[in-house]
Amino acid sequence: MSVEIGGRLVIPVGGDPRAQELIRVTRVSKDDYKTEDIADVRFVPLLGEEGWAGEHDERAARASRSTRTHGADFKFVDAIGASVEPFGSIDFVDLKPLLARIGDARIVLIGEATHGTSEFYEIRAQISRALITENDFNFVAIEGDWPDAARIDHYVRHSEAPASEWTAFARFPQWMWQNDEVRTFVDLLREYNDNQDRERRVAFHGLDLYSLYNSIRQVLDYLDDVDPAAATVARERYGCLTPWQADPATYGRAALTGRYRTCETDVTVMLAGILAQRREYELRDGERYLDAVQNAQLVANAERYYRTMYYGSRASWNLRDTHMFETLKSLLNFHGPDSKAIVWAHNSHVGDATATEMSIRGELNLCELCRREFCRRRRQYWASGAAAYCSCVAV
Repeated sequence: MSVEIGGRLVIPVGGDPRAQELIRVTRVSKDDYKTEDIADVRFVPLLGEEGWAGEHDERAARASRSTRTHGADFKFVDAIGASVEPFGSIDFVDLKPLLARIGDARIVLIGEATHGTSEFYEIRAQISRALITENDFNFVAIEGDWPDAARIDHYVRHSEAPASEWTAFARFPQWMWQNDEVRTFVDLLREYNDNQDRERRVAFHGLDLYSLYNSIRQVLDYLDDVDPAAATVARERYGCLTPWQADPATYGRAALTGRYRTCETDVTVMLAGILAQRREYELRDGERYLDAVQNAQLVANAERYYRTMYYGSRASWNLRDTHMFETLKSLLNFHGPDSKAIVWAHNSHVGDATATEMSIRGELNLCELCRREFCRRRRQYWASGAAAYCSCVAV
């Protein structure tokens, strides 16, 4: 079968027929094709002579698993009990056994089973304070938007912040970060930093990508200061997204249905332009340049995310967690070879996706990417000791 230039082919792909990806392949020239993820799909099993091989065996295996005795369940519960560090009371927690298990890991990912439970937030803050004061961790990176976290970072590191800056985390889901437990931690971090030299102050960063328009604003403000001519170009390129400022998700729908051109080229070229000026911009203020680059990268990834999320595909999830991982790597590079990171995120991001049904759906996450990139062996990932690079703490 031949596809003409401009022609499209829509087909499900993937080794597991219960969790495939519907993709659209467009032939754009004689030798070039563009592939787009559309949606997760699951087809009714095909049985009989022409059916999927092994499907009958898999159905029988599932039925067998459902009739097992509870003995295996008890063993699983016992294994969890042997691995956890129990906390009898948040007010009187002995963190020494946990810190010993973490050892000298450079990245500690602290998960939580819900978004918004006071006790989880309190113990997460206690663990983080111990890592900062006893193990010399020097930045916290959260499942929150970059520019909003930067507003908090200005506060905790005693940086000058323009009075016109917005209130951080003022939009959904503001209850994740605008709460008493986080505010208490932020105030304590500011107090701790007050007694540190400027280069040793603990930073507070965001890893997520939802803040499309706040990030555009930050890029424009930066370029207005360092390169007004580039700021003029940026306003023209980012203007493609202006009609959708109130609801970025509607941009994705309009672009994918062909009712509005995509802004992919505009935002990608803008990011490339800022990266090309790295040597000149970075010499003026390396930290402000990092902020501008991360915001420009966020705009590029968020534009793609809002186009992809319309279909509810695994591609949007993977894009988001990959963005968080790449941001974490950039922060480690910026803060130097001796830097140590504490990550705050939901268990779905910092629990290993390969150990859950997420992997069946083709989804990855931040924890899996950290293990893949930094940890030499799976045993080192969970163990303490000099060889460990990462550590996961679920609360």
